[in-house]
Amino acid sequence: MFPLLVPDDRENMTRVWQMLMPAEVFAGVRQLVQKAVGDDWAELTRRIPELTL
Repeated sequence: MFPLLVPDDRENMTRVWQMLMPAEVFAGVRQLVQKAVGDDWAELTRRIPELTL
């Protein structure tokens, strides 16, 4: 599902997950998101710089 979303929706969904999930759970989700979006990961991290921390 995630690769089909437009960048604005990816950003919003990722931010919601980040706010609602415990940090250790979100860390695993972050890896799944990175794999799902592939080359678009750079755009997502530009929008949400804290993903690279």
